[in-house]
Amino acid sequence: MFMNRFFSFCAIATILAGCGGGGITSSNNWGAEYGNDVAGTPSSMQYGNFSATDGNMHRVAVLLPLSGQNASAGKTIRTSVEMAVLQSAPQNLSVTFFDTARSDAFENAADVMVQSMLRDPAFASISPSNRKVIAIGRIVNDTPQRIDTDKLISKITIALRKSGKFVLTTAVAAGGARDSMSKDVRELRDDDEFNQATIAKKGTLISPDFSLAGKIRQDNVKLPNGKIQAEYFFYLSVTDLTSGLAYWEDEQTINKTGDKKSVTW
Repeated sequence: MFMNRFFSFCAIATILAGCGGGGITSSNNWGAEYGNDVAGTPSSMQYGNFSATDGNMHRVAVLLPLSGQNASAGKTIRTSVEMAVLQSAPQNLSVTFFDTARSDAFENAADVMVQSMLRDPAFASISPSNRKVIAIGRIVNDTPQRIDTDKLISKITIALRKSGKFVLTTAVAAGGARDSMSKDVRELRDDDEFNQATIAKKGTLISPDFSLAGKIRQDNVKLPNGKIQAEYFFYLSVTDLTSGLAYWEDEQTINKTGDKKSVTW
């Protein structure tokens, strides 16, 4: 019951996320029931007693303009959502707010999931001296929207490398090497124009320990006011390539509301 009500809150929030230059006025009923105080609040909230790896956790992303000309209305809605959640939150809810006026929602969701991965017990103890090699699988965009998955992959791999826990292989990836030069230079063997002592020897490429893959899918729901709410589910997983076991997985839900015919970014 609460989750249905909460997603209604998200629908109101995402209407703001898609608004442009005009002003925004929150509904009187909303303010009367949940208040209109604007307060400094965290970008991520968790409720109840559970770990970051709890499979029963509900992770919800709320899109709001928290900067720019619509920031005041966005912060008001954010505070109201937080107050409503605090009144009757389930014991396994994680809420993350994204500023749609400043950054991309899928990139923000990727940030949240990468941090979840790095905190996971499977990877938390990896030291810089024992970094693991990770290869990139596919992040499939199973939606009608144009989403730059290459940009998402780059953001994820940069964050993983900077963590000191992982190093990326470009010699192996889904669909072929991300950089073919590792193979190209080895084809120079026996070419008299090159000093053979400088050519990479056989058996020097490092096989990856893990692979990262994911999927973005979309479900559309028609709201009572006739608008269409799109729920985007962004899923990522990391697989141990020796055993084939998934060592980590996570999913973020992103809501977007549009007109009666379509939802676009």
